[in-house]
Amino acid sequence: MTNLHDKCVSGLPVGFSLIASTYQEGPLLAVGYAYEQASKKREQPGFKESLIAE
Repeated sequence: MTNLHDKCVSGLPVGFSLIASTYQEGPLLAVGYAYEQASKKREQPGFKESLIAE
């Protein structure tokens, strides 16, 4: 099962799921890496201000 959504809420990505069977981490990572390389959608992560009021 794969859900790839390009939605953001408050500037944070929402809705990306990759699911595999037991002991299928290798192929799962390969699919994720291939998607990342093909889509060119990856952005450098940054820090957000706290969403929790102090």
